[in-house]
Amino acid sequence: MMEIKEQEEREPEEDFTGVAFKDPMWLAAFPLNQYTALDYFALSQFYDHKCNNEIIKMQRLDLSLLKTLKGVEYTIIHARDPILFVVRKQFRRSQEDVVPKATYYILNGTIYQSPNLFNIFNARLAMSIHYANESLKEISEMIKFHPIDGFSWAFKADEKNARAAIPTITHKQLNQTEPILQNLFAKFPFPSPPPSLTQPEPTNTPITTSTPVLNTPNQLNPTPAPPEDTKRKLEFPTNPPNK
Repeated sequence: MMEIKEQEEREPEEDFTGVAFKDPMWLAAFPLNQYTALDYFALSQFYDHKCNNEIIKMQRLDLSLLKTLKGVEYTIIHARDPILFVVRKQFRRSQEDVVPKATYYILNGTIYQSPNLFNIFNARLAMSIHYANESLKEISEMIKFHPIDGFSWAFKADEKNARAAIPTITHKQLNQTEPILQNLFAKFPFPSPPPSLTQPEPTNTPITTSTPVLNTPNQLNPTPAPPEDTKRKLEFPTNPPNK
């Protein structure tokens, strides 16, 4: 029996820091105070049903006898009705000797496991290292080097201030200027263009297309007509002369 108790004392606690528990139906039916907080805590997954509290509850004994038993037990170490209750899981060796194993808290009806100091320091150190690396990256991007001037700083705040100096038009200003422009256009309309620049009106006459006639070689290089003398010489008499 003693060996089992010592083994329970040395067992590491499971990490339930990423888990929460809440029972709205129980909270609507019963008030949450320092007398009912342990009964509400017994409904969660954080509760060990082999603890001394469960033994006393099953045997219907007085809670004052809890100090006479050795083993795992739950007790409320801080209460602020009805907002906050701090529950500690501890291993009792004797009436005056207890070893804390885990701490839980009930905040506005939701039960959480409190992280230990190692996890807290580990998370804080990891966050500090992350932000330190991010700051070093930004600083390295701001360093500028010139062969003549050497090293200099180019802060991003200067670029932001330069961008902020550029005036911007808001939606309200745009709504205020739009009716003013409309009144000006109504008073001073655009002049109509001169008639010469106007487009001609379309006519209903059909547009005919003609295919081009290709010139023959005789038309391109006509042969000259023979002179009249040559025509006469070539003429032959129709009737022979009388002898």
